[in-house]
Amino acid sequence: MKKVLVAPLNWGLGHATRCMPVIETLQHKGAKVYVASSGQALQWLKQACNDVTFINLPDYNIAYSKNNQAIAVLKTWFKINKSIANEHKLLLQLQQQYHFDIVISDNRYGMWHADVLSIFICHQIQIPVYGFFSWLRKPLLNYHYKKIKKFNRCWIPDAETENNLSGIMSHGFKQLLPTNYIGLLSRFVLNDTRLQPIHKTLLTLGPFQIIVVLSGPEPQRTMLQQIVSKQLIDSGIKTLVVQGLPNAEQIVTVDNITYVSYLNTATLKYWLQHIPVIICRSGYSTLMDLSALNLKAIVIPTPGQYEQMYLAQYHHQAGNVWAVNQNRFNLNEAINGYHKTKGFQVSLPLDYMQFIDEII
Repeated sequence: MKKVLVAPLNWGLGHATRCMPVIETLQHKGAKVYVASSGQALQWLKQACNDVTFINLPDYNIAYSKNNQAIAVLKTWFKINKSIANEHKLLLQLQQQYHFDIVISDNRYGMWHADVLSIFICHQIQIPVYGFFSWLRKPLLNYHYKKIKKFNRCWIPDAETENNLSGIMSHGFKQLLPTNYIGLLSRFVLNDTRLQPIHKTLLTLGPFQIIVVLSGPEPQRTMLQQIVSKQLIDSGIKTLVVQGLPNAEQIVTVDNITYVSYLNTATLKYWLQHIPVIICRSGYSTLMDLSALNLKAIVIPTPGQYEQMYLAQYHHQAGNVWAVNQNRFNLNEAINGYHKTKGFQVSLPLDYMQFIDEII
């Protein structure tokens, strides 16, 4: 039985949720799985996973901003790199205790080991930067190469073909790394028989016309909730707001809005498929979830987070989603635009299973 450590980054819940099909497949293949993370990502994984050993990692101490996330990250660059070094030292200690055969890191740059097959999962080899920060593109790419080269392989959760989700972030650059495109990674491709049952209470509170799925770090998660909620209350449209808070369990109805702190995968999948209009962030894992279910959405990128801004525009132009600037959000205009989109109509392959077969 091979021992595999899976270590997703704690940045919202996306890195954690997309690791679920990897964890499930590893377990199906008979591997002993260990899950290492921090913060809300680890909390979510503890609720979602069965038969795994959990390990706390040092957080990256990323600063979060009300205005421009890129500037906030630059301000804490030293702290982030220190956290990366600390988690690498911890992995060396953990290896002496657990003797892992494989380490799979989702955007945790310190989770590699010179004597162990180390795999890095990443959807943005080229980090999109704009405006004043455009000059950083090449230095960031070189920095990223240097970090990823410490791993044996880089798995990109996307297709290599023109029908892809990540655009220029993971396509159209010189391959200097041992890279594999492993297809779609979404919690919604999991075997439904292994999921928690659908939450029954909400069935008595519906039907809903809009579902808002909040995600990402504070303070932007709460800021988006406040902006959208005000207009939803004024509209009178019956709405379900999923707050993305896995450490809380509560359902509260205010006027025409029902707030639920957290939904398990089966319940969230059900409501996404049964509520006519979806509003969410444009995070990459969220887009993979929409693609897995062949859905469309109104997407609102996190201000100053260039990756989400790029993805929102990329898929808006493709007609997959309707992208809206958070500070200029208008509910009626967004809904009208939403109905003009075609949505994600072609699902990406599930090649990750093949690549897991090769290492187990």
